[in-house]
Amino acid sequence: MAQLRKIVLHVGMPKTASSAIQVWADTNRSAFLVRGVDYPVSKHAQTPKHQTLVSGLKNGNLRYLQALIEGADLPTLFLSAEGLTNHFYDFSASALASFRKHVSGSELVVFLITRDRTAWVKSYWKQCLIVPVIPEFDYGQPFTLSEFSDRPRVRRLADVQQLKLDLATGYGAHRIVDADFCEDWRTRLFQALEIDAADAFTQIGRTHGSISDAAAELVRQINGLGIPNSLRDTFLALLSEVEGDQNLTLLLVRRQYWAKLGQSAGDLEALLDRLEPCNSGEASLIEQLREELARQA
Repeated sequence: MAQLRKIVLHVGMPKTASSAIQVWADTNRSAFLVRGVDYPVSKHAQTPKHQTLVSGLKNGNLRYLQALIEGADLPTLFLSAEGLTNHFYDFSASALASFRKHVSGSELVVFLITRDRTAWVKSYWKQCLIVPVIPEFDYGQPFTLSEFSDRPRVRRLADVQQLKLDLATGYGAHRIVDADFCEDWRTRLFQALEIDAADAFTQIGRTHGSISDAAAELVRQINGLGIPNSLRDTFLALLSEVEGDQNLTLLLVRRQYWAKLGQSAGDLEALLDRLEPCNSGEASLIEQLREELARQA
């Protein structure tokens, strides 16, 4: 068994091509293996990320990380989960101390992609609007973009310089390799992985896009109506059919709730009546939703 020399921990941030990197890494696993890099198989339902690391840090159970390290038979272990930044400040000091102990036998490199604050907050806001409702994390809430931007957890994540310092300390990183979303972050990732033959890998494509501005406003209003989560999810399934497949969260909801559309048609029609469009784009989207609902009812 080869000694594990290095762990490259891709931590996000969320909405900085994390899903694209995860799909790309999973697709290119064979190319990684021949170059001494292991990207472990993931069973996550949405994208091939190592979300169990995040849940383990939340509950203080790091047996998954321990198993990955003990089972490593290549020099480099490549792990990815944007929740490692998204929930970093939710992790307890004891959980982070346990993480540092587990990785202490190898060089730990944290790979972080950041982007312009305004663009990132808007994209993150849109994603938080459509995920399952968890008030503690500002998920599924009726915040406007301005209100969301001022939320304590958002301000903390958006302070990139402090975040980098905290990530290095919290995870026990030997170094942080950071890259700008709008620049050549692919080269920086290859540098972190110490891979030269970039041409041996498939291109990194776009995987998980944001919902439209009009959709964001309608979902924001839906989130403030106090409706059952099941009806909210059925609305999101309808929205996904109209918006298309660019957002993986909506796509997953559509797969789970599309069969309930017919039996919820009356409730959805009443829900659409309660929405208040602020511009022609939002009004047009409501009409498209009505038309799709009529086709499916």
